Amino acid sequence: MPKLEVFFDYACPYCLTGHIYLIELLPAHPDIEVIWRPCESHPRPETHGLHSDLCIQGLLYFIDQGVDVWEYHERMYSAALIDRVNIEDPNVIAGRTHGLLDHDAFLKCINSGKYEKAVAEANDYAYERSGVWAVPSFRMDGRKLDSVEKVGVTKRQLADFLSGVEDDSPTGSMELKRSAVSGLNSIIIRPYRPGEASYVAYLQMKFYEQEYGFKGTFEHYILAAMAEFTASPDGSQIWVATDREKIIGSIAIVRTDEHTAQLRWFFTEKQYRGKGIGKRLMGTSVQFCKDRGYSLVFLWTLRGLDAAGHLYEKYGFKLTETKANTEWADEPLTEERWDLISKS
Repeated sequence: MPKLEVFFDYACPYCLTGHIYLIELLPAHPDIEVIWRPCESHPRPETHGLHSDLCIQGLLYFIDQGVDVWEYHERMYSAALIDRVNIEDPNVIAGRTHGLLDHDAFLKCINSGKYEKAVAEANDYAYERSGVWAVPSFRMDGRKLDSVEKVGVTKRQLADFLSGVEDDSPTGSMELKRSAVSGLNSIIIRPYRPGEASYVAYLQMKFYEQEYGFKGTFEHYILAAMAEFTASPDGSQIWVATDREKIIGSIAIVRTDEHTAQLRWFFTEKQYRGKGIGKRLMGTSVQFCKDRGYSLVFLWTLRGLDAAGHLYEKYGFKLTETKANTEWADEPLTEERWDLISKS
């Protein structure tokens, strides 16, 4: 089984790009086993740049616990490069692991410094023994692919590098222990890009029109809310779930005041439901609210959406209000308000 060593730093934007390329390319190479080689671009005691040593310690803990590291990667990259929270704070790092493993045990381990020596050894392995001088970098079967500083690697370069492996593994082999395909799929959760807010509004209208017969009055409601969001996005965010760049789901947090936010525009395409995408979207949005200190997060939904209701309950939301709605469809509807109140 070919072994792909991936040298990376969570605080490096080029590593995030390389990681996205891996997610897209690895399904075509199920025989490749990934060996993660985290290393710091700015190891202590350097005083400039982000220190990612706590993120790396967390990764080593995850690997030892046998937990899906792909989800951990996504959350750490998001923390460092998208949400730009303080990844040098153990409590912030631990908060990002919500729903993946025991929060208190993880925090205790990080604070104990159990993996500090392992981080130093990882840096030494990368820069002294493997000849890495810029990340991301890749090693496999005596070959190497190194980044160009402040450029990284292209998707074509990485695709060609992976394709250089002779695929002689037995068809249907199940010997994929800690393989690249373990828990891997092509779904990426990311913040929306310019032009995508209107498309999210379109998908919302299409979804409710097809499944519940909603009328144009709902379209007006959606577009007015989206226009308000785009005019004043501070403290708010939309995330989209994409499958090879096709948007197949979304969720948003919209600030209403200093302490309150509304969860909105949550959906996944029908063929993608039941695959954990909704859970990933919810986890991302709830963590965003925690990082920004919102003490109350609320949402409005429809009675009868049982799967969504179970997910809201799992994340601590409680049903607090109902009201009739006769505007959006020919049949009367019942709207439900769910609240999540911070315990801090």
